[in-house]
Amino acid sequence: MIGVEQSGWHCYDVYDHTLHALDRTPTDDLITRLAVLLHDVGKPPTHAVAEDGRHTFHDHPHVGAEMAEEILGRLRFSGDQVRDVATLVRLHLRPIQYRHDTHGDAAVRRLVRAAGPLRAKLLDVARADTLASSYPGIEEIDELAERMERLDRGGAVSRPTPPLDGATIMRLGRRGPGPWVGRVQEALKEAMLDGEFPPGDAAAAEAWLRARPELLAGP
Repeated sequence: MIGVEQSGWHCYDVYDHTLHALDRTPTDDLITRLAVLLHDVGKPPTHAVAEDGRHTFHDHPHVGAEMAEEILGRLRFSGDQVRDVATLVRLHLRPIQYRHDTHGDAAVRRLVRAAGPLRAKLLDVARADTLASSYPGIEEIDELAERMERLDRGGAVSRPTPPLDGATIMRLGRRGPGPWVGRVQEALKEAMLDGEFPPGDAAAAEAWLRARPELLAGP
């Protein structure tokens, strides 16, 4: 990490950026601080210099998540701790990339689902990462936090109720119970979160499913 230069809003190498991010982490929570410590661990092995001189780090969040799992596993952190830190490392860029005027509700709902119970920690990691750069502020991240809270009021996104029950799905598919029902319910939930039909609108959900007979006929 020492000496690995960065471009854009970054004004430090990866090592110094990480130390500054730790200083700007707004919590003493262990999982959050471990995620900040390791959020850019995937940059050195993915570092390249483009023809225009920019420093690039293709797919470093996913590479870093795998490295975080290996490092924390070797240090004998618990399975839950390893999983949570790796998830935060893998997702850490998504709140930073958010722009209120280009990201629709469906994109925000997907991030709510991806972060799950780690939402507040993920936003703190993103704040620390941003504050350790020359980017002008964290207003977009704060706006994202409010929007995530608003869209997920009552667990509408993080704990969605399947729009159709199993009996209705079996009636539409003219089939008996089995794992296929759960798979259809998951497809319905994802479609609902993507804005294909409104939450709680069973008629619209049924129409969406009827238009996709392959889901009802699948394994």
